[in-house]
Amino acid sequence: QRWTPLTLVYILSFLGHWGDRKWMFTAGIILVKITPSSMRLIGLYYGCLSVFVILLAGPLGAWIDFSPRRRAALSCLVTQNLCVALSGLAFLVVLQQPHYMQTNPWLQWLLVTMAIGAAGVATVASNGAQTCLTKDWLVEITDGQTQTLAKANAVIRAIDLGTEVLSPAFAGYIMAALDVSVGAMVVVAWNIGSLVLEMALYRRIWQMCPSIQAPKPRKPPPDSESKSSSITRKAKDWCNNWRIYMTHPVRSAGVALALLYMTVLAFDNFSRAYLYESGVNEAMLGVFTSLSSIPGLLGS
Repeated sequence: QRWTPLTLVYILSFLGHWGDRKWMFTAGIILVKITPSSMRLIGLYYGCLSVFVILLAGPLGAWIDFSPRRRAALSCLVTQNLCVALSGLAFLVVLQQPHYMQTNPWLQWLLVTMAIGAAGVATVASNGAQTCLTKDWLVEITDGQTQTLAKANAVIRAIDLGTEVLSPAFAGYIMAALDVSVGAMVVVAWNIGSLVLEMALYRRIWQMCPSIQAPKPRKPPPDSESKSSSITRKAKDWCNNWRIYMTHPVRSAGVALALLYMTVLAFDNFSRAYLYESGVNEAMLGVFTSLSSIPGLLGS
């Protein structure tokens, strides 16, 4: 069989990661264009994305656990792609109408707020889509075989890093050769076109794998409890989780790793924004981003 379910999963992974990486790079350049000589909007953008993930990733994961496989995967997929397209369109309007935005600053910030909110939802939905694909569908496709699953996860990781190498260079070249607005248009078009193709791939995998069509094992429903009792139980669980973490042997290493993210200068959109403001064009930024990702790909 030419197109096995595993091959279709790899194609799905490529399409999703390519769009995510391209949007991450393009959004950083757009934010610099909107507020030149300022890192405030970039910091606000990525801070809001992190808050969205912190607040919504847990509830989304719980919803995925109790939802049918197909509905959970397609819901996350549609939400992710449409929200990225909406965010790109909002940024595109701001870029295309600079004089109108200067005379109506409230409209600019309304559109920017809408773009940031949509991007935050898209980030959470992207995590959900990857969770459905790698933690649920892939497990069923490989029939729980440890070696096959490990190999498949390694391939998906390599695909992720490969798109991190190629996608920024492609996006940077488009924006340098044409315009930043064209880069935003490409993102919008990609996410709409990719959505149709990815939905078709999910449908094909669904048809090829009877095990995926089987209902998920149902967890026993929790005992009925009042709202106040539920809040109290969740608070106790939260405190207990922190107690376990703080008494665990890995605690110090975990705290050190967390602090590392606060002290190490990564080649992220903050660094790219600084270089862009210093005169480095989009194409070279894309190349530098790609080069910085090669060691990770080689490690994988």
